[in-house]
Amino acid sequence: MDSSGNMIELNIKPNKKEYTLYISRELRRSSVTIKSTGVLLLTQPEEYKRLSKKLENDRYMFVGHKGKSMIYFGCKKIINRGQEYLINTSPGSRIIQVVVTDNLKNNKIPEIVATSKKFKYTPAYYNYNNKETIAVINI
Repeated sequence: MDSSGNMIELNIKPNKKEYTLYISRELRRSSVTIKSTGVLLLTQPEEYKRLSKKLENDRYMFVGHKGKSMIYFGCKKIINRGQEYLINTSPGSRIIQVVVTDNLKNNKIPEIVATSKKFKYTPAYYNYNNKETIAVINI
């Protein structure tokens, strides 16, 4: 538990340096609906990417869009806190990806586990680039 009272479950494995942070879909926040985001994505993908990053802040990270809404997750502070925990517990370790899921044991407690080929929890799905995409953010 950190000084703000927030908890993160941390599962360290010997000799593992790359970790995955699992967070609940409940951390999702949609931005203001922008009617042309789908068109912008198809016609000007670089402008879409620039706009999506511009709307990020120190708390929210852009992960994709659903319908006419850009989807953001309030995970940046959790990532930073998790990185600090890993550095203090297992020097040289780091979070390399974030997986948004509906399957955590407790949706209020994010979990950090060693990255593997198989996900510990099933990722949530979102529409991105006009196709269903798993909600995995590589960082």
